[in-house]
Amino acid sequence: NCGCAEGFEGIVHWNRKGSWTGKCHPAECAVANSTGQGPQCLCKNGFQGSIVWRGPHATGSCEPASCDSISDSMGNSTDCRCATGFTGKISWKGPTPFGNCTPAPCEIQNSNGQPGPSCKCKDGFVGDITWSGSVSQGHCEPAPCNVENSTKAPGLQCECNQTALCFDVNN
Repeated sequence: NCGCAEGFEGIVHWNRKGSWTGKCHPAECAVANSTGQGPQCLCKNGFQGSIVWRGPHATGSCEPASCDSISDSMGNSTDCRCATGFTGKISWKGPTPFGNCTPAPCEIQNSNGQPGPSCKCKDGFVGDITWSGSVSQGHCEPAPCNVENSTKAPGLQCECNQTALCFDVNN
């Protein structure tokens, strides 16, 4: 009995001349998130699983692969990216992610200039610093000076009046 191998389809028959004739070509692989045909069918980059052939029919599954092995990343499979406040590139070779994520630069004026989520307003300044992916946003303004017997000047300019002792009215 002659037929197409696993992962191939076609018609093979015995002809009147006493030999086998016909053609076998790679079968369509209908497994979601796969690429290729016939025995060359495999899970797409960023997916993991197995594909098994029974004649010309493929079965199996290709599920999103985890990118937990990349520090400071989030998501899975092709949605894997650097976490908020980090920058980098992540690529895939089969189910294995490659790349790295490093803290993104923070260029907010009057911030401590620390990269990534460590970026905060400097002492004497208040404000909100947020991240949109790897881009820092926000502002740091001089903090109000509510110290009794002080100059009431905002930020680092706040100091005691020359002739008085001062204390924080919030304490």
